[in-house]
Amino acid sequence: MNVKFILKAFLLFALCLIHVIGHTQEINNNKKLWAKSILNQKAPKLEVEQWLTDAPDTKGKFILIDFWATWCGPCRKVIPELNEWHKKYGDKLVIIGLSDEKAEVIKKAKEIKIDYF
Repeated sequence: MNVKFILKAFLLFALCLIHVIGHTQEINNNKKLWAKSILNQKAPKLEVEQWLTDAPDTKGKFILIDFWATWCGPCRKVIPELNEWHKKYGDKLVIIGLSDEKAEVIKKAKEIKIDYF
C-alpha cells in the first residue's frame, strides 16, 4: 500500500478520535451541570387523574415513579422488588406506580399485588 495513503488515513482517524473524545467530555459536563441544577429543587406537582389508593404524602421524601402496564412482563417482574423497597424504605421513599390503563383493567389483574401507591 501507499505510505502516503496510510498516513492520511491514520491522521483522519486520529482527528475523528480527538473530536469524539472532546464531544463526549462536553456531553458529560452538560450532564453534571443539569444534575446540579435540579439537586435540592422542588419537584413539579404531580397531577394524577385518578388514584387507586389514597394520595401519598410526599413531603420531605424521595419519590420513585414507576411507569408500568398490566401487559408489560418486565414491569410486572419488578413489582415484588418495589414492594420490598416500600416496606424497607417507606418512611423515606414514596413509590408511585403510574399506568395509563383504566382502573378496571388494573383491578382485574388480581395476581398483581402492589403494596405501594
